[in-house]
Amino acid sequence: DSQYCAWIAGLCATLSAQFLPMSGLYLAGGVSRAMLAAADPTLFDQHLSAALPQNLTKPPVSLITSDSAALQGCLARLLSS
Repeated sequence: DSQYCAWIAGLCATLSAQFLPMSGLYLAGGVSRAMLAAADPTLFDQHLSAALPQNLTKPPVSLITSDSAALQGCLARLLSS
């Protein structure tokens, strides 16, 4: 859905302006995965570029598609203790 794509791109632009993520943004969750994986990546990039302030460069945005990413992170933390 184009409107959801524009909304999530606007959210990413706001987060980028507020937090200046040096290594990029990572989106996770079933809704983001379902909507953005099916969307045209150039459409998301266009919305993101339009929503960013002119003095910021476009951050890399990654979509986490693994259902077990959170559990893998918890396991890695548990094993490192």
